[in-house]
Amino acid sequence: MPADLVLTAAVERVRFGSTDLPRRRTAADRGDRLVGRVRELAALDRALGGGLLEIIGEPGIGKTRLLAELAARAEGTVLRARATPATARTPFHLFVAALDDHLRTVSPRLPSAMVDALAPVFPALRGRGAVAWDSRGHIDHDRVLPALVALLDAPENRHLVVLLDDVHHADPGSIEVLENLSPTGGLLVAVAYRPRQAPARLRSRLAVGVEQGTVARIELGPLSAGEAADLLGEPADAVYQESGGNPLYLKMLAAGVRPTAGLEALVFAELAVLSPREWTAAAAAAVLGERFDVAGIVEVAGLDHEEAAVAVTALLALDLVRPVDAGPRLALRHPVLGRVVAERADPLWRVGAHCRAYERATLAGAGAAERARHVVRFASTWNPAHFTVLREAAASASPVDAAHWLRAAVELLPASADFAAARAETTYLLGRALGLAGQVVESRDLLHDLLPTVPAGLSALYSAAVALCGRMERLLGHYREAAALLRREIAHRPAEVSAEAVAVRVELGTTALLAGDYAAARADVARALVVARALGDPAAAAGVLALQAFGETYHGCTADAGDLADAAAAAVDGLSDAALAGDCELLSRLGWAELFLERFADAERHLARGAALARRRGEHHTLAHLLLGLGQVNVLRGRGAAGQEYARQAERTADLVGGDDIRAFAAALKVLATMGSTDSGDVVATRALATRAATATGPASGCWSRTVHLVAGLTALVAGDPNTCRSTLLRIGGGPELPLVQPSVRPRYLEVLAMAMLATGDLDSAEAASRTARDAALGLALAGQRACATRAAAVVLGARGDLWAAAELFAEAAAGFAAAGMVLDEAQTYLRAAPVLLACGRADEAAALLDRAAVTGLRVGVGWLRDAARLARTVVPIAAADPGPPGPPSVSLGAARTAVLTSRELEVARMVGTGRTSQQIARHLGISARTVETHLTHIYRKLGVPSRSALASLIERTADAPVVPLRLVADR
Repeated sequence: MPADLVLTAAVERVRFGSTDLPRRRTAADRGDRLVGRVRELAALDRALGGGLLEIIGEPGIGKTRLLAELAARAEGTVLRARATPATARTPFHLFVAALDDHLRTVSPRLPSAMVDALAPVFPALRGRGAVAWDSRGHIDHDRVLPALVALLDAPENRHLVVLLDDVHHADPGSIEVLENLSPTGGLLVAVAYRPRQAPARLRSRLAVGVEQGTVARIELGPLSAGEAADLLGEPADAVYQESGGNPLYLKMLAAGVRPTAGLEALVFAELAVLSPREWTAAAAAAVLGERFDVAGIVEVAGLDHEEAAVAVTALLALDLVRPVDAGPRLALRHPVLGRVVAERADPLWRVGAHCRAYERATLAGAGAAERARHVVRFASTWNPAHFTVLREAAASASPVDAAHWLRAAVELLPASADFAAARAETTYLLGRALGLAGQVVESRDLLHDLLPTVPAGLSALYSAAVALCGRMERLLGHYREAAALLRREIAHRPAEVSAEAVAVRVELGTTALLAGDYAAARADVARALVVARALGDPAAAAGVLALQAFGETYHGCTADAGDLADAAAAAVDGLSDAALAGDCELLSRLGWAELFLERFADAERHLARGAALARRRGEHHTLAHLLLGLGQVNVLRGRGAAGQEYARQAERTADLVGGDDIRAFAAALKVLATMGSTDSGDVVATRALATRAATATGPASGCWSRTVHLVAGLTALVAGDPNTCRSTLLRIGGGPELPLVQPSVRPRYLEVLAMAMLATGDLDSAEAASRTARDAALGLALAGQRACATRAAAVVLGARGDLWAAAELFAEAAAGFAAAGMVLDEAQTYLRAAPVLLACGRADEAAALLDRAAVTGLRVGVGWLRDAARLARTVVPIAAADPGPPGPPSVSLGAARTAVLTSRELEVARMVGTGRTSQQIARHLGISARTVETHLTHIYRKLGVPSRSALASLIERTADAPVVPLRLVADR
């Protein structure tokens, strides 16, 4: 047997480990998670019964990974082998490499004629029986082939799972075995290969088998964008399009094409078979880029036409190069392949090749971007033509590409004073591109370095750089630094009438707003509108109007804000996307203003338009704000699942930008969305997430961070810790009236504060907080915020025992939430109102409200709301059967509320009322403490109480009232 076959078999055993592997494992056992591929995994499971399985797909698509998954799921003995170009001339290599070790075990049971026929190719059978050589001393193919097919069909091998990889490199003998193989009796043979490189006879044989139903086929396609992000464990937007969803290329691009040795080896192994001339042609193709022809290879590689044609033909045969649209144009199989080839080329040759490619592209009249990709690879000294090409390419490129071109342009500029203006302008453009691409810290640092160097005559450029630098500081949460920088520029040029003067004042207004002090910049923003209109710039004027609407809404001046939002929306809706592309943040400000004005449909429309624009332009920092707004809209409208998805997207985008406040707000939004869409069993994890977000954002120094802390306080209340909620809201809000909380949402948080005070037994403070909420809501033309204040008053009245008045206020609150389109708040109000109505003897009305709450829960996908409403509804028919006379109720509110509990939950609730701990309750009832906590979670949800102490207080008030548990209701 040839020595290379023995060596290959040994290498395969080292590569794959032991060949006898009877086991039942999963991907998790290997710590190797498979992403997506649900249908493919189902096909694997079906194939485990035996037969011939074909796995096909592009290089790097995951064929080998799927074979590994098949091996992990197999119950029988798994045998594996891989073909390589080096083994393509070794007879029957694939099956020898796979079966040789196995034959050492089963050969004593094989017929001697089979052993004789197979001995020439299997090292395990050496020295046994006669050897089947032909008359010229070669392996007798005609004896080996049927013997090998018979071996696979032998009863001893029907438990085998034979996995053959890279079969497109297989030797003719192995191909012929596959042509003649029809696995039976449980034997599974799986072959993975690249269709473009596979021999026609193999593809034909397997295609016929697929048509006849004797071969199962799995064709692997690209991953989705979501699966790509899951694979990388981070946002995949930046690399997904270029990768085409190919897992291997995804990983390499995410690693900056400096991958791990294993990933690199998988690609480099394909190139190892190339001759020097073929390497040169491949490198020239990589230099030329996406499309090329043989003439381009001739010019760039320095080969004559015949040499280039032969080399390209070889590359086509290896599927490294592919034809484009059946014409003379060609392309490398994938851009990543081109990068790997280019990285391996001789550096000096590569510089010369890019220079030749640039000259060729210039003569052909190629666009600036095509020429610029060559300039950055060879230009190292000043050349005005090269500089102009880079600037032109950057002007129409995405922010990431623009930063690449502009950085190269700055490096080309000489250090002399003659080029100071060009250097300052190009550096500003570079800082802008970096900021838009999400590299905020680098942009901020670059702009701070630029400002002292701007020549005296470039005042407009200086102002633009100040505005941009202020924006970067603001995105990083440095509001004081941003405001000081911007105010200094306004003081230096107070009467300036220019687009740059508008930008400085708009940025100051945005910074002041997010710092919670818009009033301090109101006059500057008004001046910006005057200047924008004087300049006749409709987009700039619309941007100022949007900021004014946002600022006035934030401070609760909703009447003025509504008019401003109307004007801004009219202006924005009349502008094309091209006109808005220079300021996607305009749509963010307008959308947030409309969100706080409870114009949710308009807000969603403008925020979605802005997000689409920001994505197309690659503006990550603006995209984060837009996604947060979309998430907030969906949460308020009861679409918790959509809110969670937008929060996740915003969080990933914020990671690219690097602003702690934005990232923490995204986490807080995720908390709100989670509370609105999942069961209360997730409360502990949700509270932990909110606490981490509050810790990460640090002190409440602005709009974003203050909201994060308020959400953390809310989750404390939901988790049964009203004391922490109360102290958090008082500390962050600046006292019992919450003066530091944004006025346009203050009533909602005053309601939360009232609930926390009520839960701690402080009814008087709760009543004061509800009155403050009512006063705060009176000045707001916002139905939802007024409903929050009304609901707070209803809860307090119920606690006071004035149930008829409470019922009326609950109805008023529900109507307010309905008018605002806040369906989840509306349904939650029904849940709170139903026990009050039931206690008043108005059972039919209570039933109607509970039915509406259940329908809402079903419609918006909030399981706990639907289930709580349905559960409470089962109690109502009993009360409705004997409603009693109208008028003051004969049963307490607390008794009506506890009627929704099961008998076991009622037992637990009553024991909590006696002051027993969870451990004591568990011992008394013979259940675990964890089960007790689960019951308590359900009890809190059903009764609408936030804590153990509030539950104990409720139970104490209902101690003498008759209660019918749900189990008895069901029995009736």
